[in-house]
Amino acid sequence: INHDPSRIPADLPEARCLCLGCVNPFTMQEDRSMVSVPVFSQVPVRRRLCPLPPRPGPCRQRAVMETIAVGCTCIF
Repeated sequence: INHDPSRIPADLPEARCLCLGCVNPFTMQEDRSMVSVPVFSQVPVRRRLCPLPPRPGPCRQRAVMETIAVGCTCIF
């Protein structure tokens, strides 16, 4: 989970590659001749912007795109 309290939503599920190599579909064993790397995507979120003390004022929100790992793929 990617957690950021100044973001809406504060929690986003994020992929993490579990193997260094890739699982061979024929043997179901890890093959280290290939490398497992994350795949990233841009996700729309709202960023909470609050003035720093001592400047008073309300917090604002701004729509932004954040890069999140959404899966893994194999490369040679």
